Amino acid sequence: MHRRAEKPARKAKETKPATGAAAMRGLLDSGFFDEPHTFVDIRRHLNKSGLVFSDRGIKANLTRMTKAHLLSTSGRGRVIQYYRPQPA
Repeated sequence: MHRRAEKPARKAKETKPATGAAAMRGLLDSGFFDEPHTFVDIRRHLNKSGLVFSDRGIKANLTRMTKAHLLSTSGRGRVIQYYRPQPA
């Protein structure tokens, strides 16, 4: 009969958001959108944080957050900037 070797204890590691929606919500909560940012800025920031999502996924979440009035936009085409709307 073979005995299983005990597994070494895992190191506690920083948890990362599992979904694009959670990552985008984290950016919103951290104040990232207090300043206007383009799509490229947002993708670059996520990648620097070690989070890689498809462009389509990021854009879908930005659209969803804009429709929910969590973000506002300015500009057109490739120069659309996303930012948190100021309270009235």
